[in-house]
Amino acid sequence: MTDLVQLNLSVDGDLRDTVDRLAVRRGSTKREVITTAVYALAQLSERLELLIRESASVEEDLGDLIREVAHLMPFPLIAAKIGWGRLSDGRVALIVDDEWWIARDPNGDLMAIRPDGGQVGYISRGRIEALADLVVEGEIKTLQEPSVEVTLN
Repeated sequence: MTDLVQLNLSVDGDLRDTVDRLAVRRGSTKREVITTAVYALAQLSERLELLIRESASVEEDLGDLIREVAHLMPFPLIAAKIGWGRLSDGRVALIVDDEWWIARDPNGDLMAIRPDGGQVGYISRGRIEALADLVVEGEIKTLQEPSVEVTLN
């Protein structure tokens, strides 16, 4: 029998609820659910490391991008059709299932963009979350007129 050690950590309520639901659904203990999840993540990480090494041999910045995306959303990445390209300014982009381009924004943060540019998203809780489409409706009202008139010669 394996010696057990206690691991104390704080998790948010959503994660706790997910573990509880999975334990009930699977007829398992919480410890079994967490153990299975950790070992599954370890196997995913090994498979993704192969993808990262192959990608880095093609383009170093591509390997770096895949490493970061794999850290944030391992399962969707391993289960997806993956391609890559470059944005018009030269930044490397990961193409996931021909639905999202993932690249760094000008501040260096990860962003996800639909191929047509019509929607933006971000990676959260292991998947791409699309930001809500926003449309300005109704009349646009002026709050202030310019107080100084400038003339260029």
